[in-house]
Amino acid sequence: MPSSETFSEDDSEDPLSEGDTILALEYSIASQQLRSAHTAESSEVTIKLPRSDYSCLMCNERFSIVSALERHFRSVHRGVSLLFECATCGRTDPRPQSISTHAPKCRGAIPAPVPAGGEWCCEACGHTSETRSGLSQHKRHNHPALRNEERIAERSRAPAQKGRKPSLWSREDEERLAVLEVKYSGQRNMNALIAKELGNKTNIQTSEVGKHLPALVDAYVGTQGHNIARPLLQGLKSWSEGNKGADALLVSATVEFLKPLLSHHGPGKRKRHFISGQKGQEKVVRQPYRSWMGRRARRRGCYLTYRALFSGKRSRLVSLILDGTSKIECQVPLAVVHETYKQKWETATPFKGLGAFTPFSKADNGVFNSLITEYEVRESLAAISPSSAAGPDKITKGDFREYMATVAIMAMFNAWFVTGAIPDESILIPKSANPEHLKEIGNWRPITIGSMILRLYSRVLTKRLAIALPVNPRQRGFIQAPGCSENLLVLNTILKQAKRKHEHLAVVFIDIGKAFDSVSHEHILQVLQMRSLDNHVIGIIRNSYVSCLTSIEVDGERTPDIKIMTGVKQGDPMSPLLFNLAMDPLINMLESRGKGFPTHDGEIAALAFADDLVMLSHSWDGMSHNIKILEKFCSLTGLSVQAKKCHGFLLTPTHDSYTVNDCSPWRIGGGDLHMISPEESERYLGVGLSPWVGIAKPDMESQLRHWIQCIDEAPLKPSQKVVILNDFAIPSLMYQMDHVESSITSLAKTDGLVRTAVKAWLRLPMSTCDGLLYSRCSYGGFGILRLAKLIPSIQIRRMQRVADSDDASIRNLLQSSDTQGDFQRLWTKAGGTPENTPDLAKVRTAPLLSQTPLWNGPIPMVLVLLF
Repeated sequence: MPSSETFSEDDSEDPLSEGDTILALEYSIASQQLRSAHTAESSEVTIKLPRSDYSCLMCNERFSIVSALERHFRSVHRGVSLLFECATCGRTDPRPQSISTHAPKCRGAIPAPVPAGGEWCCEACGHTSETRSGLSQHKRHNHPALRNEERIAERSRAPAQKGRKPSLWSREDEERLAVLEVKYSGQRNMNALIAKELGNKTNIQTSEVGKHLPALVDAYVGTQGHNIARPLLQGLKSWSEGNKGADALLVSATVEFLKPLLSHHGPGKRKRHFISGQKGQEKVVRQPYRSWMGRRARRRGCYLTYRALFSGKRSRLVSLILDGTSKIECQVPLAVVHETYKQKWETATPFKGLGAFTPFSKADNGVFNSLITEYEVRESLAAISPSSAAGPDKITKGDFREYMATVAIMAMFNAWFVTGAIPDESILIPKSANPEHLKEIGNWRPITIGSMILRLYSRVLTKRLAIALPVNPRQRGFIQAPGCSENLLVLNTILKQAKRKHEHLAVVFIDIGKAFDSVSHEHILQVLQMRSLDNHVIGIIRNSYVSCLTSIEVDGERTPDIKIMTGVKQGDPMSPLLFNLAMDPLINMLESRGKGFPTHDGEIAALAFADDLVMLSHSWDGMSHNIKILEKFCSLTGLSVQAKKCHGFLLTPTHDSYTVNDCSPWRIGGGDLHMISPEESERYLGVGLSPWVGIAKPDMESQLRHWIQCIDEAPLKPSQKVVILNDFAIPSLMYQMDHVESSITSLAKTDGLVRTAVKAWLRLPMSTCDGLLYSRCSYGGFGILRLAKLIPSIQIRRMQRVADSDDASIRNLLQSSDTQGDFQRLWTKAGGTPENTPDLAKVRTAPLLSQTPLWNGPIPMVLVLLF
């Protein structure tokens, strides 16, 4: 917020206070005297600070800030010297900044009774001393009563401190600021109003401390918790008594809570809404390239575009350079988009029940016995990405931190949690207090609970729901575990074991068409009921899908609202867990009654990562049996499987080797699925899997060489090219390098490509020491990633995490295979010795923090008062 007030016609009409009137009279008299005296070149004008009005005493021209007045004197009244004086102690300085920063902390002039002779004289007996401390010692020994009175008088004045000065803001000042921020929220010139009421602070100081507003408001709200909880308390009492108007009270209380957030007039928002354009660089609207533009102009415009993207939207710049596309816009007409998704989402998926399909286990409803704590709210809020997309209300994660205290959010969430209802109505609040203005609809503002608020609430509940409803261990998607690494390692280990032990192995990759969009709501609710989840919690989940509407934005235009009758909500934190729970009966049936591949710890029939399902079996007939289970599940739940998008292979052992696909293809959904040949590979979880070689090795060297060429041709500075290569291009290949058995030779060759490109961009001789490139930036190097050393260490840590999996079947499979030998080879690549290689079977890490109870805090006062 700027430190000055801008004057308008409305300001000039406001009645002056008594102090302002006296100040105006002083200015008028002084200006009259100056004008009548025909001020000479050597005249001097003194301005006392601080003051709210900056008028020129020579020509009565008015200014809003002192720096404008200073510039006016330099340009118009050049012969007049300007001096600024502290109104409290009389200190003067030609620089206004010096007095402006001195005035708020000025404590007045300190009397210094020094006689003309330069000696310090005792007023009681006339004794003189050369120093002030000598006079103090004289009074202490000879006039103790007088010295005691002086000490009492000096207690009101804080002693001067050497070194760093203490903070100018006391705890009382901060608490008062928090109250005033809430009081003046949404008003123009907010900092000026707060500084005027505080009295001893300037606009600049108020604005700077306002940057730490969330912590101050949290403290204020925490001390006034009973006032904040009163509207919700009334709604909860009405609900507990069974009154019909309880829902209306909860809606009203929720709107009161969210009014500063949803109306975008909360503390801190003033800097973006009321003075937009006054500070910072104005947004430049660039015209499209024309044919008359020369080559130089086009190159300059391209460079400016890339520079702007590098500074603000670096990920979009990376897509533009590496992939050739920055942002793909949908070109489909809006009407076609609306009609397509309306038919898709407003048509309920036919659900016939689950039949013999049963879920994994019963629910642990004990985790819902306690209320939502402030710690859960803070943890869930911190887990939201700052770049998370806002809903139609444009509320972002940053808005929560600026407007809402976590204790207030906790109270609101607990009201929703206890009553089991989420207000979904739009409420109109007035923009003006004038009854005449309120007759027009334009003077009312609709307030609706936005998607970001509901996502935060959903995230809080999802953490508890994941503990209450654990899914089958074969499902590794959307859990706190390296699910991709575990499934890839298990599948590759089983493939190696089948070849080494000459065993049959059947593998089929299943593609469930539009699984997230087509799962039935009845399907989800029945799974929750079969797992004996608390009916109150089921009601909360059901209510979150009642009257659920969405719209699609295409080229700045939105489609009409579409009611979601099927599928899980996209972008909702609870959706992945609900989908896993919906798929849990299928995975449980495949593991219990399917025919899987035998391992040391039993059979494994399925590997799932969300909707990516892989079925395993020990024979062609066993896989046919598993496919029948899948088809039965799809016929009951309304899900569909397309044969042309499913792939599989069969390994058949011979006396000294094995064959691939020496069988007829399996049929699924009425068609033959595609059998993967030895030359082909199926992409699974980001890597290619081949029946012949296992995890296929991609040509990452060619990919990196192509990216380096694209970066080299981009209109960027040399240092920017290095950043794009080191921070984006190389990390994009690390996932595949981690899961592919890359040799040290290939990694070293890749490092050579990177070194050559970096030295060429920075105009360094090729003989430059490589240590300069690989040293950390804090040590004076460039911090370039060295893949030959980094990738083996990453692979070691990955294998250790997988070996410490919470799934006993995965741990036992790794112990029974030759994984320890692979781990020892990686250990040696990373620089270790075979003698000190850790044993994977004994590797155990510390328990995760998320496995500890999260709701052991005190019960919120809002419900203590209720019950």
